[in-house]
Amino acid sequence: MTISADSIKRSDSLALSRMMKNRLASAKNGSRIVFPFVRTAQYYCGELNNGAWRLYTLTDKPELLEKALGWAAHANDFCELPQAMDTFARLLYKQQKNREKAIRLEEKAIALSKEYGISPKAFEEVLQQMKQGASEIDE
Repeated sequence: MTISADSIKRSDSLALSRMMKNRLASAKNGSRIVFPFVRTAQYYCGELNNGAWRLYTLTDKPELLEKALGWAAHANDFCELPQAMDTFARLLYKQQKNREKAIRLEEKAIALSKEYGISPKAFEEVLQQMKQGASEIDE
């Protein structure tokens, strides 16, 4: 939680830039260049989201859900992934913190999942329950 998302993103950008520069310099004219690159920011986002999701699904203790809410918010600072937005939205909704924001985040998760080619069905079902004001949004 003490790691700055901005510094990690900046580090990722510099690493990608160096990698591309080195690969382009060694490429032959017209050849296609393919290389793997996993952003560190995506790793942090995933780890924070996984921890937040575990607490969301395993407890109703307000102090633990508050900690999970912080993790979910920080996960979204690193990168915008539909799963991370969904977790953040569900935690906001479950804790009755800001249900309007939860609905906006769930709508954004749906839009991003469509953009990334992921089925938004589960998110759409949760959104529908949120909009209806359901006390429980999970099965």
